Amino acid sequence: MIILYHLAISHYNEKARWALDIKAVPHERRAVVPGALRFVARRIAGNTTLPALVDTDTGARLGESSAILQYLDQEFPEPRLYPADEQGRDRVLKIERYFDDIAGPAVRGFGYAYLQDFPRVLKARWSPGLSGAQRVVLALMFPVLRRLLPRVFGLTPERTERRGKQILDICTKIESWLQESGCGYLHGDTFTAADLTAVSLLGPLLQPQGSPWGMRSKAAEPGFPPAPFVEYRQEFMRREAAQWAMGIWNRHRGARA
Repeated sequence: MIILYHLAISHYNEKARWALDIKAVPHERRAVVPGALRFVARRIAGNTTLPALVDTDTGARLGESSAILQYLDQEFPEPRLYPADEQGRDRVLKIERYFDDIAGPAVRGFGYAYLQDFPRVLKARWSPGLSGAQRVVLALMFPVLRRLLPRVFGLTPERTERRGKQILDICTKIESWLQESGCGYLHGDTFTAADLTAVSLLGPLLQPQGSPWGMRSKAAEPGFPPAPFVEYRQEFMRREAAQWAMGIWNRHRGARA
C-alpha cells in the first residue's frame, strides 16, 4: 500500500499527486497541518519537506518530489516519466532540477507575498483534506504560522519584484526549450517528468480548473486577489509558456486532478 503525506496547496506536492494519478497507482492521501509539516516529514522520510511517500509493500520511505517520481517510475513503469535511454533520462532530470531549484521557490514566494495579507483565504488554502481535529489544530497555530511566513519565505517587496522577473525569465526558458524540441514537449515527443514538473510548479499562477489553486473559496475577503497580482498574472498568461502549460494540464492532468 502506498501512502502519500501531502499539503494540498503545495506545487511540489502536486508533482507526486499527478505522478500517482497518471500511473493509476492505488494510494491513500493523508493531508498534513502546515505547522506539523517538518515533524511529519522528518518522521516519515528523514527530511524537512513534503511530499513524503511510504510504500508498505517494499518498505520504501521517500521524501522530495523528484525522488518520489523516480521511485514510482521504477515500481510502476507505465506510462514512463523518464526516458529509458541514459542520455534522455539525464536530460529530463536536468530540466526537472531546473524547475525544482529555480521555478518552485520563485512561484511559491511570489504567491505567498500576495496571499499573506488575506488570513481567511490563506487558512482556507491550507485546509483541504484536513480532518476536523486537524482544522482545530490549524486554527490554534494559524496566528503564529502567518507571522512566520515573511521570515520563512523572505517575503519582502524587493524579493517579490525579483521573483516576478525571474518567473518571466523562466517562461523565456520554456519557450526556448519548446522551440528546440519542436514536438510540444520539453524533451522528445512524449510527456515526461520535465513537463509534469514545469506545469506543477507553475500551477499557483496558472490556476487551472480543478487544481488546488483554481478552486473557488468560500472564504472571500475584500481586495482579494489584489490588483498587482491580477495584473501580473494577466501578463504571465499571455506568454506562450503559460498557454503551453495550460494545454499540458488539460491533456495530461485535467479530470484526474
